[in-house]
Amino acid sequence: MIEYYVYYVFMAAINKEKLLKLVPELLSSEMDEVANALSTHIEGDQDCFDTARLSDLGKALACSPFVQAQASCFPGVIVQGLRNGISSDSMAIDDQLQSFTHDTFLLTEEADVMRALRTFRNQHMLQIAWRDLAGAEVSDILQQLSALADGLIQCAVVWSHQAACKRWGVPRDDQGREQKLMVIAMGKLGARELNFSSDIDLIFCYPSA
Repeated sequence: MIEYYVYYVFMAAINKEKLLKLVPELLSSEMDEVANALSTHIEGDQDCFDTARLSDLGKALACSPFVQAQASCFPGVIVQGLRNGISSDSMAIDDQLQSFTHDTFLLTEEADVMRALRTFRNQHMLQIAWRDLAGAEVSDILQQLSALADGLIQCAVVWSHQAACKRWGVPRDDQGREQKLMVIAMGKLGARELNFSSDIDLIFCYPSA
């Protein structure tokens, strides 16, 4: 029944105090915060939202404190998902990562890059978790998580290479050929089977090593 909490918040059909009675005490404050964050983004749009998507969102919010926290931070992602659905295509993440990587090259401070990487990660982890808790195929979720991790690692490596070259010069082998850092994914990322609780095992090396 908890999924209807979110639905009725959007539809403004019931007093908030009544709604909170539907939510376990442990989740009440978090769900209230989510509702407040979303309310400013959905005014006048409630009738455009698909009921099934609202129900799926309610389930995801009820099951995951992470989804609750990120929904509060990125209500625009939630609204977009309610309007257009959440993409199940790993290629969609790849396309967005290309644009993100290009934008990241314009940043000059490492702290800004790390912040941008965290923001991109959390926004997309929110969408993937939403799909997962709504009942998506496990294999699709693993592929999306792997694609996200792989793309963000590549982005970080390329930016770091660029920054290091500016500071210390281009790394070269004994023949004078330029050397770019290679990153080899091991374990579940290497097998494209990364899950939400997986750590990431990486080997860093240069071609001439």
